[in-house]
Amino acid sequence: DSERMQMRDGVALIPVDGPIYRYADYFTAMSGGITTDQLAKDFQRALDDPAVRAVLFVFDSPGGEATGINELADVIYAARGTKPLGAYGEGYMASAAYWLASATGDIWVDDNALVGSIGTVMGVPDPAKRVSYRIDFVSRQSPKKRVDPTSEGGRAYLQSMVDDMTEVFIERVVRNRKMTRDQVLAIEGGMLVGQKAVDAGLADRLGSEEQAIQDLLARAKPLDARSHFYAALTQGAPA
Repeated sequence: DSERMQMRDGVALIPVDGPIYRYADYFTAMSGGITTDQLAKDFQRALDDPAVRAVLFVFDSPGGEATGINELADVIYAARGTKPLGAYGEGYMASAAYWLASATGDIWVDDNALVGSIGTVMGVPDPAKRVSYRIDFVSRQSPKKRVDPTSEGGRAYLQSMVDDMTEVFIERVVRNRKMTRDQVLAIEGGMLVGQKAVDAGLADRLGSEEQAIQDLLARAKPLDARSHFYAALTQGAPA
């Protein structure tokens, strides 16, 4: 069982705080981040639990690794309609974190939440500053296997790679948020605060986490007798 996911009045709260990684290791544990694998498990657990009437992802994350984000976001998007889904931005809801948030459906944000950063950043070593004790030979048939980022061709290749990755990001935001491509491009990868994020279409409304919970509950189906009994057992409520 996850120690991160919490229940409140039948709403599963899934925190997405800190950097997002693909796999867990010592560094992720020290940084206080979360993995897409753990988020996927928490989400599936919430969907499968008959006592969960709705799911709210609670974000305070600057984003993270691109690997695994598209797959998880598509899983969240495909679950729309099974139970009310939403996202609440209490701090940062940026980059990969926003990709996930956009897939949920409704988005609530705090007045001071920072939302957006739709884009891709890729860091590569500077060969002029890299200490190396070996000489690498790259096959003539595979010049792009080891690209020189200081050459014109190398820069163009790497730039096209991050541009292509961002195109996927933009397409998903357009789909998830029912925005136009021009609306997304107009933000230029920046972050918008609170009401400006709502005005731009990145979020639906300002509000608190409690408001988001109540709004989701208003749309949720009532528990049937079996689910009510299960909720009473698991949450300590009177049956």
